[in-house]
Amino acid sequence: MELLAPVGWADVATKHDLLALESRVDGRFEIVDGRFETLEYKLLGTMERELRSQTWKLFALNAAAMGAMIGALVAVAAR
Repeated sequence: MELLAPVGWADVATKHDLLALESRVDGRFEIVDGRFETLEYKLLGTMERELRSQTWKLFALNAAAMGAMIGALVAVAAR
């Protein structure tokens, strides 16, 4: 007992205090989890749209480049 800090019994946490703290912390974590889920859905939706847009742009660029190459080959072969 002499190793305990010199405080009164009013400073000692009870099981009830710990349960109340646990419920408050759990409530806060639920709020934070909800925020992360909302943010995750927003970010994934944005990333999906951007990836789809870039894929179509790259496809169009490749088609245009292939058309230019084929046109150049046809022009060279026609000489």
